[in-house]
Amino acid sequence: MEQKPSSEKRRYVRFNVKTEVKFQAQQKYQGQTPSENVSAITKNLSVEGVCFLTDKALDPGNMLKLEIVVPDQPEVLHLRGEVMWSIPVSLPDGKQGYETGVKLFTIKQSDETRFIEYVYQETAKKSKQEPQSETQE
Repeated sequence: MEQKPSSEKRRYVRFNVKTEVKFQAQQKYQGQTPSENVSAITKNLSVEGVCFLTDKALDPGNMLKLEIVVPDQPEVLHLRGEVMWSIPVSLPDGKQGYETGVKLFTIKQSDETRFIEYVYQETAKKSKQEPQSETQE
């Protein structure tokens, strides 16, 4: 497992969102069987990536199929991505787990639109919650 990168390279804001995600690891080499579906909980997400907590160790470079539950929407988002890093952490139940960062890169057009709308709504909520700075004249 690779350690989480120390320098910030993100182009988009991440939102702390806890929602269910199911993933299936795809083997890098043809002819190998993909893993079973595994449930996890997102820690944060953005247009380009997602971070989630899981009890499964994932190797950087591993390709994933993901299904992310978007609050207040009846259908899950179907995404694909690549594991960029995975670090050991303690899960909320006290067990050993892994915080995993995934770069998203393949998404159906209909899911992309729903995902961007959701991230936009979260951006609007966040900006309303932040105190407005007053300027002195």
